[in-house]
Amino acid sequence: MSIDRRQCVDVIYLDFSKAFDKISHSLLITKLIRRNVPRQLIAWIASFLSNRRQLVVLGATLSDWAPVTSGVPQGSVLGPLLFNIFVDDLDNVLHQDVKIKKFADDTKLYVTYNADASAQAALKLQESLNAVQTWCNQWSMQLNVSKCTSMFFGCNNPHVTYMLNGSALTNALTMRDLGVTVSDNACVSQQCLAVSSKARRLTGLMLRTFSSRRRTVILPMLKAIIRPIVEYATPTWNPCLKKDIAEVEHVQRKVTKCIRGISHLSYDERLRSLDLPKLETRRLYFDMLECFKIVHNLTRSECQSVISLSELRTRGYHCRLKSVLPPARTEIRKHFFLERALSQWNALPVEVVQQQTYSSFKLSLRKHLSV
Repeated sequence: MSIDRRQCVDVIYLDFSKAFDKISHSLLITKLIRRNVPRQLIAWIASFLSNRRQLVVLGATLSDWAPVTSGVPQGSVLGPLLFNIFVDDLDNVLHQDVKIKKFADDTKLYVTYNADASAQAALKLQESLNAVQTWCNQWSMQLNVSKCTSMFFGCNNPHVTYMLNGSALTNALTMRDLGVTVSDNACVSQQCLAVSSKARRLTGLMLRTFSSRRRTVILPMLKAIIRPIVEYATPTWNPCLKKDIAEVEHVQRKVTKCIRGISHLSYDERLRSLDLPKLETRRLYFDMLECFKIVHNLTRSECQSVISLSELRTRGYHCRLKSVLPPARTEIRKHFFLERALSQWNALPVEVVQQQTYSSFKLSLRKHLSV
């Protein structure tokens, strides 16, 4: 939306050094007390963290046991929650115009501005970055400066150099953000290449490992192992260019070509024989599932403030979606999730979109799209 308004966005990706291992137990308890967590619960958490020991094994030699006074156990259910509580007050040290997005130890700061206000925006973001460094010093956390990077979006972005702890941050053209490759031009081609390459490598490994080419062997592997790679988080990067669509679709095309007895058939005929939908149809399916969750408040999304079901009571029309946003001006936004989802949702049959529960909607949608 910011790019569509011809605004600029500066993003700083932060990397905490050994984030889960650096959390001081005593400082964590202090924060729990400040948040008015019940004393009995604090005591239970303290018991969960205390009396832990570690040693180092090198060959047949063991080191002495050493007490563990910091870190939350990784792999536990409680670990990520305690980490989120520990970094929750990081928001408070930022400038009011600087926003923050956090998911466990993946943290990024960003500021949106008009090109003529780049100097003021850069100053605000730099001040916030300095405040984050001060916060880390105060709470015994450490930023890995070499892995902290900046990204710049917008045609007129001045590409300001940001400093952290006396070092200039690296400017990245692409960044892996929660498993999705983000490009500074907001194009998803790099993400399509990344997932298709990973899926092809895994396909090659699968075919080398298993000599059988029967559909009873290949098809379950496609559904359980290969397909999830190219379907991860597709509502955020659903491609619109034919070359990108073909790049991703080639993954399933190659796997189905290997199945014995149908390799001579065309791709569409192979899909009909295997009762498989195209990956493009599967991405539409996931778009609509995400749209349902947003509309019915089953997930937290910024899209909830700009789309809603129609208030008109005309038969079927109350199931239609409407948006308060102005029409898209750029090609990037025209193919953004919110823009494409509106038309796709409103094109669904009334009996599908009027479902009131997620499970019933999912079932109706699967029948309608044959996925």
